[in-house]
Amino acid sequence: MDEEELTRSMRKMHLIIWVLALLSPVVLSQRTCQNYDDLFLNLNKYDPEFDSISYVTEKIRVDTTFIRELIRFKVFDKDYEQQNINNISLFTMSTNNSLFRIQADLQQNNFYLSLNGNLSYNIDSTHRYVVEMTACDQGVPKRCGKALVFVPLLNYNMNPPSFTEPTILLAAITFRPGHLIGILNSWDLDGDLVSFSMDPSTSPDIQQTIRIEQAYNC
Repeated sequence: MDEEELTRSMRKMHLIIWVLALLSPVVLSQRTCQNYDDLFLNLNKYDPEFDSISYVTEKIRVDTTFIRELIRFKVFDKDYEQQNINNISLFTMSTNNSLFRIQADLQQNNFYLSLNGNLSYNIDSTHRYVVEMTACDQGVPKRCGKALVFVPLLNYNMNPPSFTEPTILLAAITFRPGHLIGILNSWDLDGDLVSFSMDPSTSPDIQQTIRIEQAYNC
């Protein structure tokens, strides 16, 4: 190989080394970013989980407006466990009903569900509240877990039945046996069935003449 060819080969080699030198930081940067992305995406893999809770064992009287602790529970997060973190203040807690609130007991490192408000016995046909609790962590990306708590209600008779029109005015006409005199509608705010009867002080003549027939309109 003559001197001229050797010079050309050396120039090519220098050019290749120079190009590789320029590209190597780009490759290293891409790998570093990829590693950071993998670490970033793998920071929070798991949703928070509630321990085994589903039902408030004792029925709550419908006239109750405040109970500090309906049920007590814990929330777990595998991501925090892998980092040996056990701090309930890292969770954001909420419910789907403003009557029920989740409070944190930092000393016991758990949560409890409380009642603060007026209950309705006829909330549904099963006479119970279904409280959906949500726990969200502070990881990236944020993940949330959910649990349902059933709060059964005990009916308590607080209200007397009411009539829509407690008085019926009748014209002075002759009634035939079996003739309908009037209709009285009644309801009960507690959700109880209503039965009708004639006041015992009513004279025997009227009690023998007028009969009350009951019909339910559901």
